[in-house]
Amino acid sequence: MKVEESAAAAPPAARRTAPRRVAAATAAVAIAAATVAPAAASGLWEPAGATSGEPSELDVLVERGRQLADFAHQFEYMGAQARRDRDLRSARRYRAQMHQVGEQAIDVLERALALAPDDPDLHFALADAYYSFVCDYYDNDVPMPARRDAAARKAIAHWDRFEQIAPDDPRRYNALRGWSHPHSLAGPPALVDFPYQFERSIALTKLGGDDNYRRALADYEFLLDWAEAAPEPLTLFTAQNVTNAAELLMALGRLDEAIDYYRLGLDLADDPLYYYGLAVALDRDGQWESALEVMRDGAARDAAPLAALGKDSVFFIPRGDVHYYYGLGYEALGDRDKALTHFREFVATSPGRYRDQAQRHIDALTAKRGRARRRAR
Repeated sequence: MKVEESAAAAPPAARRTAPRRVAAATAAVAIAAATVAPAAASGLWEPAGATSGEPSELDVLVERGRQLADFAHQFEYMGAQARRDRDLRSARRYRAQMHQVGEQAIDVLERALALAPDDPDLHFALADAYYSFVCDYYDNDVPMPARRDAAARKAIAHWDRFEQIAPDDPRRYNALRGWSHPHSLAGPPALVDFPYQFERSIALTKLGGDDNYRRALADYEFLLDWAEAAPEPLTLFTAQNVTNAAELLMALGRLDEAIDYYRLGLDLADDPLYYYGLAVALDRDGQWESALEVMRDGAARDAAPLAALGKDSVFFIPRGDVHYYYGLGYEALGDRDKALTHFREFVATSPGRYRDQAQRHIDALTAKRGRARRRAR
């Protein structure tokens, strides 16, 4: 599973001690930039014609794009607030306004980029705009996967180009945006911002495929190094990223590492989702009894057994993997019929890895159900 929403900074707790699996290139050298004040990016969006009196066409487009993106981000923020307040009608209205204004911002920024194709600020802004206003992964009710995938590829391409053009730009290590973003406005602590690598890792993961999973994993490793070097412990942020990384490791078949990362996440935060992820990894590793025990531990900590699996902020890779979680969960809770339904759905819809393990569950559960029925006669 993946948890999309950013985690607020938590009280001091244990830092990450697991060995690095993927190199986090140059993060340690430049990590001090993560604490730089907004003045570090004070040159962003400064009109090129500001000293010559008359703004150029590029200046006008950049300023207009910035204004539109600011407006769209504020609609995004208001939609998130309304959703938290369970005002779904207002949330839908604000999200629609965000999409409309965000598309206008993208159009203007693309026109500006045509005039300045190697401007890192424009690539950075367009990556953020495509991700926030078109991918809009926080609104999982919007059924537009093909459009989202195209926008995700554009966002990733713009972030990649930004890094190529400006490898030493402080925004690579700085959680602050180049313009006002909803996470930087006054609001609940959970809206604290985070580096763009988190967003890129989500986009890569949503696109799917082992190559994208490996790239997303590298971004998570970068974020773990970033959080470890932060001036204050970011315990929940670290737990979220280490367990997201665990899910990618499991998707890649690296079960030993996935189990280590899930356990590290549980050392940092007692979240039922992390129990569920660890249980599935243990099960797929052949540790069936331990897996069922861990799954029951997670269900006991959940608001209702397995309820966290249905949270808006959670998604599964590949998408059909949710049925494996529910199958194992219902098996641990003793509901064989529901367990069988979900394991069968997993086998029917999920290609590749872990189908054999799911089929073993189906065979074992079918045999147990048959024995129970014969005894009941």
